[in-house]
Amino acid sequence: MTRRVSDRLDRVISSGDEQRTRAENFGSPVLLDPEFSVGQVFGAAGTPSAVMVDPDGRVASEVMVGADAILGRLRRLHLVHVR
Repeated sequence: MTRRVSDRLDRVISSGDEQRTRAENFGSPVLLDPEFSVGQVFGAAGTPSAVMVDPDGRVASEVMVGADAILGRLRRLHLVHVR
């Protein structure tokens, strides 16, 4: 299975290491946050978790927890393609 995450994603924050994060094939800049500081600010309890942020920088979704929830939302928005 090949997964390509859209270039339309503005930023990705990862608590993983650089090599594993590169293997995820994100098409956007990735901030490495090994201490999970940013996740804590958003109220995320673990990984993977995600929030959507609107163009004005406001949180535009609830915290999504788990790969299925995150990828499901991205698929519905046509931001991720799985082959």
